[in-house]
Amino acid sequence: MMNDSAVAIHLLWCRLPQISRFTFQAGNGEGSQTDWNGSCEGEVLVAPWQDGWSFDERGHYLTPRGQRIAMHNRYGWQRSEHGIVLYHLRHTEPVHLLELRPVSPQRWQTDEPHLCGADHYQAVLEVVGSGFDMQWQIRGPRKNERLAYRYR
Repeated sequence: MMNDSAVAIHLLWCRLPQISRFTFQAGNGEGSQTDWNGSCEGEVLVAPWQDGWSFDERGHYLTPRGQRIAMHNRYGWQRSEHGIVLYHLRHTEPVHLLELRPVSPQRWQTDEPHLCGADHYQAVLEVVGSGFDMQWQIRGPRKNERLAYRYR
């Protein structure tokens, strides 16, 4: 018999290969010294990756000034004993970003922030409909950004 955490992990894990589209809204908060504002939409190509799934995201980012920029990101998802681990697959070696752990059947959050230099990355994932939403918070000496992803 599976406990609540194991059930939540299983349900999210089964949802990941069904994802085919994404959108996100980027915005910066008080004290940010970046111009990270805009929106993006695109497709997600899901493929097997190291006993998990890779998300190859391709889309177009629209700046507040109307400039349209092609964007590409690649992430790896793997199951763990306590949740699901997310990797950035930009470089030759996967970069561990964070582990998401269920706090309820519908809500997940990072166990510890990802540190990149002086910047801290944290995320909250909420299961919604047939997909999920993922809110990123990035804070550092020059940053106070929020990314609101929607995967369907």
